[in-house]
Amino acid sequence: MRATALASEGVSGSGGLSVIGLIDARAPHRANIKHALGALYDIVAFEDSNEALTWMRKAEPALVILDEDVKPMSSQSTLEAILRIPTDKRPIIVCTSAEANSTFLPMAKQRGASATLAKPFTRVQLVDAIASLITDSIEKGWNKLGEQPRQALTRTLDLFAGMATGLSDGTRVPYAQVQECCAPLVSAIDDGCCLEILKALRNHDNYSFVHSMRAATLMALAGSAMGLTQEERLVLAAGGLMHDAGKMAVPVDVLNKVGPLTEHEWKLLRLHVDVAGQVLLRDSDIPKGVRMIIEQHHERLDGSGYPKGLKSEEINPLVRMAMIVDIFTAMTDRRPYRPAVTPEAALKAMQDMTGKIDTGLLMLFRDVLLG
Repeated sequence: MRATALASEGVSGSGGLSVIGLIDARAPHRANIKHALGALYDIVAFEDSNEALTWMRKAEPALVILDEDVKPMSSQSTLEAILRIPTDKRPIIVCTSAEANSTFLPMAKQRGASATLAKPFTRVQLVDAIASLITDSIEKGWNKLGEQPRQALTRTLDLFAGMATGLSDGTRVPYAQVQECCAPLVSAIDDGCCLEILKALRNHDNYSFVHSMRAATLMALAGSAMGLTQEERLVLAAGGLMHDAGKMAVPVDVLNKVGPLTEHEWKLLRLHVDVAGQVLLRDSDIPKGVRMIIEQHHERLDGSGYPKGLKSEEINPLVRMAMIVDIFTAMTDRRPYRPAVTPEAALKAMQDMTGKIDTGLLMLFRDVLLG
């Protein structure tokens, strides 16, 4: 597959922002919502409800925010027109109102709006509501996938819910559950479904899940090019799924901070390796290769990495490839504080990391993506 097709086919973590339509007659309200959501979604705002409906039927946005104050059509008439759009092309509907005693919001909810919000609402309330609705829609879409890609996605999502619980209360996460996620993932890749899995992750709101699932998929794919056995590829996939699990214990405001981290915040972030080791690696049945990926994926060949400052001869090929994939997926993931880097730009930047990463494996990984 050529490099120009990577982003459109799903290797990029951005996949394009979800498109959201906004219909609100008041310019200040439109500006506030665009400011709140602009970094996360592609917002197309309208003052005129007729223009919005014409656009909506062609653009097929993922979601539309409809305010009670619209013109020239009333909010109720606009809502009914949206509801007449065929189900498979109809956007998720969120209705808002600044009226204290609004009758529109309860009516909209009864007619089929997925959520309603009364103004004033906070940015967190708005983002949480929209992210939850879009993510739920994405997960329902997995039912259309083949059995192996669907199982890989749904089982891994359940696994991450268990990991989050384990990190908060010390509950054991059985490695058998990790294996149950990795087996259909590797089989799906063998059947040529790699990009199908990656595309299915687009715009999902759980960053830890998406980053780790992308890493696991690309690690297992790269394992084939390395000539690894099925068992070794399962180890790579498992390491990809679990490598950053400790970040679930890092404060969200640190993970999503805009701007440089303080020394204290860096220490908190780097602790995710130790947290994963203390909670997730307690069980003796976790393979040595998976343990090494979790513990060493932030090491660098020149000794500049963490937590132990290991050098080249101390880092085995599985970890070296995991290191490359982790850097690539982190760069091509979309984050609240920055857009995703394109696959081509990420690979070019990684070529300048001579001495820190295995350039031979980087070229092999590049060939896997561009082949």
